[in-house]
Amino acid sequence: MKIFEFLSKRLANMKIFEFLSKRLAKLSKPQTFFAILTLVVSVVIIWAAYLRFAKGYAWADWTGFEAHTIPKPTDSEYIPAKTLWDFLGLLIIPVVLAVVAFVFNSQQQKRGQAIEADHQRETALQAYLDKMAELLLKEGSEGTKDITDSLTMDLARTRTVTALRILDKDRGNILIHFLRDATIGDAKLDSFILKQASLRGIDIRGIDLTGANLSEADLTKAHLNEADLTGANLTKAHLNGADLAGADLTKAHLNGAHLNDADLTKANLNEADLTGANLRHVHFSTNLLCGVHLGRFHLSQADLTGAHLYWAHLNEADLTGAHLNGVHLNEAHLNEAHLNRANLNKADLNGAHLNDADLAGAHLNGAHLNDADLSGADLSGANLSGADLSKANLSGATVSNQQLALAKSLKGATMPDGKVYDPAIHTFTRTESNK
Repeated sequence: MKIFEFLSKRLANMKIFEFLSKRLAKLSKPQTFFAILTLVVSVVIIWAAYLRFAKGYAWADWTGFEAHTIPKPTDSEYIPAKTLWDFLGLLIIPVVLAVVAFVFNSQQQKRGQAIEADHQRETALQAYLDKMAELLLKEGSEGTKDITDSLTMDLARTRTVTALRILDKDRGNILIHFLRDATIGDAKLDSFILKQASLRGIDIRGIDLTGANLSEADLTKAHLNEADLTGANLTKAHLNGADLAGADLTKAHLNGAHLNDADLTKANLNEADLTGANLRHVHFSTNLLCGVHLGRFHLSQADLTGAHLYWAHLNEADLTGAHLNGVHLNEAHLNEAHLNRANLNKADLNGAHLNDADLAGAHLNGAHLNDADLSGADLSGANLSGADLSKANLSGATVSNQQLALAKSLKGATMPDGKVYDPAIHTFTRTESNK
């Protein structure tokens, strides 16, 4: 029996559709693609090699690309040689059917997995609520005095964290609302249940955590983007590498929090308290930080380009080498802040309090410092080209006449000698454009 006829019968008899679909369903998408590609290419190469070297067909004869003459014997039935395209035509239908079956099965499998996952989340939520309700009844009947430090609460905390890791956004909000409403004696569960909790890497994006107590909690690399953390207590919380993009942190307590490499892009930090917080390399682009308290915090090398920090409290903050181009710091409190080598080009510092601030080597090109208080500030080596120092207080400041000569305006400014700027008295060389 010829090899072609043998293969034809074998392929016709095999349940190739069922066989391939089962095999392919077990593979990932990339694996499936390469498996099919490898199968087709291997078969083509083997068949081509067989026809060329075993049967001695010329390339033009078996590929079918070029025209060729088929001999016509008179005394026997003539069966022309099969071309590559004849063979591919035999395989194309089962292969296509196998691919279609795989895609269909994959979609069905994903749909089934989604339904199963949703069922598991619902079961987990109901089990959690039942267990917690049972715990509350037990503790309430026993009248435990210090429930926050009991072993029972440790178990409750563990159950809460485990449930939060499983639940989706909507069910997570149900859990948080339950904690907010549940009480033992005069204490609400949300006031202590998540305190010092291990929530490393947890995904609770979009969750409503308004007023939640997450003090000293480990939220390293947690996904909190779009979460509502209004008034939340995050004192000394570990938020290194956390995703807080778009989160609402209005009036949140972040005293002493660790926010190294955190993403606070478009986060709302209005009136938040970040006193003593560590925010090295934090991402702050286009933030609303009006009235934020950042006293004694560390933001060296941080990028705050274009951030809105109106009335912010940044006393003694470390902003060494920070990128503050175009930042809005109107009437901000930066007393004794470290701004040496910081980039403050075109920054709005009108009315800012910069008493005794370290601005050595800072870039203040085109900065707006109208009515700013720079008394006692160190401006040695700072670039004041085009800076507007109208009505600024420079009494006791460390700055040279050569630097001041580059300023755009000194009208009404109190000079380092304590006197109001007077061109007749302060006769340092000024360019015509800077008069």
